[in-house]
Amino acid sequence: ATNIASTAPHRERMASSTSKGRGGLDTVELVHASGATATVYLWGATLTSYCTAQREEMIFVSPGAVFDGTQPIRGGVPVVFPQFGRPDQRLPMHGFARTSTWSVDSFVDATEETRAPPSPRLSTPSLPDAPRPPPHPAPSRDPGLLLSLSESAATLELWPHRFRLELTVRLS
Repeated sequence: ATNIASTAPHRERMASSTSKGRGGLDTVELVHASGATATVYLWGATLTSYCTAQREEMIFVSPGAVFDGTQPIRGGVPVVFPQFGRPDQRLPMHGFARTSTWSVDSFVDATEETRAPPSPRLSTPSLPDAPRPPPHPAPSRDPGLLLSLSESAATLELWPHRFRLELTVRLS
């Protein structure tokens, strides 16, 4: 895992880290000063875990979920776009956002946001080079991240509209 913010002993500071999750898919883990954690897969921008400070898991992911980047993660908290269900048969069930790799635009772990430069969408940024908060994050700020997804040649083929989605995940 790559540590995105420094952490002090006794969990006095918050941190974000990137790592490979199940199936080798890229994830971001947020860690709050209280000990609460959240895990988000960049595949589908799917929140797959939220554990309280008491380590109680609050998010259900199906034991049959497939983590290979070929289908949506079954369970968790997915992003459904541009349709719910399948009213347009040309599009996959619940759209393509949950079967696309989202970009990390920024991490929020301190008193200011660190924004990454624009990157091509539907591609994973180089995680070791991901944006980094200042080296001494203040524990008064809730850890979070901003993910985005924009149109690409592949999405325009399915759905001929320009778009930009942003998803903020924050522990507070």
